[in-house]
Amino acid sequence: MFTRKELPDFNSYSIAQIADIIASDWIIESEHPAYQYVEAMKTMHSINDDYYLDSGIHIIAGFLEFSRAWNSPTAFHVKTELKRRVDLYNKELSKKTNK
Repeated sequence: MFTRKELPDFNSYSIAQIADIIASDWIIESEHPAYQYVEAMKTMHSINDDYYLDSGIHIIAGFLEFSRAWNSPTAFHVKTELKRRVDLYNKELSKKTNK
């Protein structure tokens, strides 16, 4: 979808926007475990949003777990951004629980 030079800064993208990029870059079968996570991500603005009874962090972590087969310049940068958000979420959670 993007070449390395064309990649946008995904920091400002919502989870739904990132999910749209994933769906346009990765042809994923509906039977693939990552598919359901991408569909859930399409309804989320941030990692703090829930998808029915699942937390946003659970949805993002599940996607990262099952998306190992997705390899492209876009995949690398999207996964890096999602991992960054997971790390930030965990740091914030740690701060809250250590108070």
